[in-house]
Amino acid sequence: MPDWMRALGMAGMLCQPWARGVCQDALGAPIAGNRVSSLAHYRLGEAYVQEGNLQSAANEFREALNGNLDPAWTQVWSHIQLGRIFDATGQHERAVNEHRQAARTGDNTNGALDEANNYLQHPGQPIYELAVPRPSLRGDPIQETEPEYTEEARVAELEGTVVLKGSIDEEGFARNLEVAESIGLGLDEKAIEAVKQWHFRPVVNQSQASVTTQIPVDFRRSTKQSRWHLIQVQFNTPPGTARPVFVSAPYPIGAGLGPEAIEEGRLVVAMGRLATVKLTFEVDEHGLPAHFQMPNASEEVWGSEATALVGQWRFTPGMKNGIAVSVTCAVELVWGERDLSASNLTLVHQTMREQTAALPNIFPPATAESSRTETSRIEVDAQAQSTKLVRMIPPEYPAAARANGLRGTVRIRVLIGLEGRVLWAEAIGGDPVLTTVAAEAVKQWVYQPTLLNGAPVEVTTEADVDVGPSP
Repeated sequence: MPDWMRALGMAGMLCQPWARGVCQDALGAPIAGNRVSSLAHYRLGEAYVQEGNLQSAANEFREALNGNLDPAWTQVWSHIQLGRIFDATGQHERAVNEHRQAARTGDNTNGALDEANNYLQHPGQPIYELAVPRPSLRGDPIQETEPEYTEEARVAELEGTVVLKGSIDEEGFARNLEVAESIGLGLDEKAIEAVKQWHFRPVVNQSQASVTTQIPVDFRRSTKQSRWHLIQVQFNTPPGTARPVFVSAPYPIGAGLGPEAIEEGRLVVAMGRLATVKLTFEVDEHGLPAHFQMPNASEEVWGSEATALVGQWRFTPGMKNGIAVSVTCAVELVWGERDLSASNLTLVHQTMREQTAALPNIFPPATAESSRTETSRIEVDAQAQSTKLVRMIPPEYPAAARANGLRGTVRIRVLIGLEGRVLWAEAIGGDPVLTTVAAEAVKQWVYQPTLLNGAPVEVTTEADVDVGPSP
């Protein structure tokens, strides 16, 4: 995060006695506390424009002009955005004034000066039909049917906006619907089912009926208790393979951050922004997430935080010819406010699209190298793997078990890395009072590296852990 932004966030938290805490995590203040960042206000203005909320958009562009004007182009483009809004709402004199002020800046970033001068050369002739493209030519739906969630999307707590494209017929119904922007897990199909029942304002004339328009369909989780939000899921499923399916996706209540991310979290909330991260990983043959990569994130620390979150998710594995196989998955996550508003989501999608525009395909074609990666993990019998154990940390004996004289053996499912260190451990059998301490102990175990054809490989295995009083 840039130093000026960090200083701004800290100043906002120190100087705003009215800054609100949310639930128990108390991580900061709303955007109203940020009166300096022109870029933050400009981006919010863009989001409001996309929603058609022109009054709020105009307020944000004015705040951008009253801010630090960093980057410098926020000045010229804030004037032009205000000019567009005034022109579209019939306030021609104010539109001319904004374009004149834009021209005075002399800043032609992304053709801003050309647009301002072009407008000023047509006095009295509005040139903007709309401030921005709206969802459709006929306005908002007259009657909507709430889209349904799929059970898997509900388990994953997927939120977001499916964007459909189609046309509106003479009776006000959507036709020829296709998915323009997907969020996955069956919600694209649910969006189409819902919109087919919507009733729109009929087209004015027959020629408009053939015009393709975009229709956004929002999916929101009103009972969300976490600051983490999953906004897109994409599986790269090979032909003839059934994709993995979400079994569980736990989210932490409250902040849900490790100590390394607490400061960044406070800054994000204080500035009224959202942290973003895109992850790719494999859902392995056991339904476990593995081999994480981070194509992009708003800050590097969010990559490790998101990896820790997604690492707790569980799937049924992908299947091909009745055999479990690894399948690559990509997810987009945001962290911030518990209620993911439409304006915030619009801003997030725009930012993430800009960040990934220059990146290579997150699902590149398979190569010999990637094929070798898929076979870098093997299953080893528990007894055989136990002979390679070089460091064993015994579990602590829980006080609750000691009080009841409880002892026993816990069966642990283990993933061992290339260097022999335990990457993941989860109890799959044993008394619930004993399972947590057993798994925590195994996470500290070290094995001899396992070689396959002379190369180290990851190992999945099981281990039995005795939990009881020390001899």
